Amino acid sequence: MGNKVRTLVKATKTYRLILDIKYPFDLLETSYVPSLFRNLVLLSKFNVIGYYLNFGNKCFSLFKNNHLIEIGIGICIISYGLYA
Repeated sequence: MGNKVRTLVKATKTYRLILDIKYPFDLLETSYVPSLFRNLVLLSKFNVIGYYLNFGNKCFSLFKNNHLIEIGIGICIISYGLYA
């Protein structure tokens, strides 16, 4: 980690990400750090399983096969030039 502290990393072949929407996401070849308050998800993991994310105006849209799956309004924060 950036502060040179060590922590346990739980590596799994597939991690099921549960969000507030009806679709679970099975992220392949994913490492999970249980002690972190927030874990990072690489957007490329969504692309591999057939999803497309569009960001802008402090919100995101999630698509699969050109069908809108979910809209997150007001939850995308830009911090240090990155969406958080």
